[in-house]
Amino acid sequence: MSEELSDAIQLAKDGDDSELLPYQPTPSINPPRPRTLAAGYDKDSQTLRVRFRNGQVYGYYNVPPNVWRNFRRWKSPGRGINRVLNNFPYAPEHDLDEPTGNY
Repeated sequence: MSEELSDAIQLAKDGDDSELLPYQPTPSINPPRPRTLAAGYDKDSQTLRVRFRNGQVYGYYNVPPNVWRNFRRWKSPGRGINRVLNNFPYAPEHDLDEPTGNY
């Protein structure tokens, strides 16, 4: 893991996820209740991380850079996650969760 990524993860654990998940807010076809709040991509590990409405962060692994580029173009990241990202290995990254009170 690069030092940059380690620093970004530590900042996120401390409550500032702007470096780890710089794409925020994410677009939504349902603005009053967006499914996703923020996202970020680590090109070295090919990990795309997404913070969901409830504050949970999921990592999607082995994601090629073109999928990250496309993610930022999706009008509905939630729909894209269901159709595209869920085809990659993924897991919750609980150490990065930040409860929002929204479910």
